[in-house]
Amino acid sequence: MDINNYLPKYSGLNGRHFLSITDFSPEEIYEILHTARLLKLKNNVGERQTSLLGKEIMLITKNAFSATRIALEIAVKQLSGTSIVLPLGGTQLEALVEDADFLPASSRYGIDGIAVHTDAWQDAGLLKAHSPVPVINAHGTTGPCVALAAVLTIWEKFGKLKDLTVAVLGNMKEHNFFLQTAVKCGMRVNAIAPKEFLPDEEFIESAAIYGTIRSFENLEEGLCGCDAVFMSAGDGLGEDYMITEDAMAEAQPHAIFLHPMPVDRSTEAEPAVADGARSAMLNMAENLLHIEKAVLAITLGKQINV
Repeated sequence: MDINNYLPKYSGLNGRHFLSITDFSPEEIYEILHTARLLKLKNNVGERQTSLLGKEIMLITKNAFSATRIALEIAVKQLSGTSIVLPLGGTQLEALVEDADFLPASSRYGIDGIAVHTDAWQDAGLLKAHSPVPVINAHGTTGPCVALAAVLTIWEKFGKLKDLTVAVLGNMKEHNFFLQTAVKCGMRVNAIAPKEFLPDEEFIESAAIYGTIRSFENLEEGLCGCDAVFMSAGDGLGEDYMITEDAMAEAQPHAIFLHPMPVDRSTEAEPAVADGARSAMLNMAENLLHIEKAVLAITLGKQINV
């Protein structure tokens, strides 16, 4: 189904964990994207949202400062909820994972949901084992919210998702949430990386029910004809995979560049791309806030008033 033909309910995921795109159908992804777009519109016109009124969200993080932490706290506030931040350092997270009593007790104190933003996106799944309330994977560079923020930005730019071609650069052996999201939304995907980082054939075959994923070791070949270029952060692909103006010239003239930020302008994307007219990084950063609001609202909140 095309996202533009999907009729959103702005509900339907209440009580669900949000850990991986694997767990969600294309229609459920569309539900989140439509909800994010609605909440963004309501925010832009100054309409107060109350879907988290009376709700308490715990943010578990290892980062004293990060854009993702700021976005999450603002997301909860804009939905009229309250948040408590649990900063963990050293081996505290490991101890929390092994503590089978802490999260059940916390839910009795009034915690309604838990957002996890740590060094590894897998941490959210580890905490889910002991949590009686929904757990949200809020990893700031490779998590599912970041993938959805990129797709929302593409949808806003082109007015559609189906039949667009997107290039993805990164270590797809370690994380592939953007791959999963893009292909489930009907986009053609060009995966670009050294051979050891490309997605497994088994993954590509399993995704064939939704769309096409092609693998490229050559940057220019993978970028050829693309409408959007998404690069994950900090994967260290090497100088052969740096996005330059010359490389972007292989994509469509209207192609946009997406990155979760911060971007390394010496190894990932040169300033002319990261800061140029084709860059949609700041749009994506803004959209991360609205995606997080959408996920919080429809997994933990009350019905959104349309």
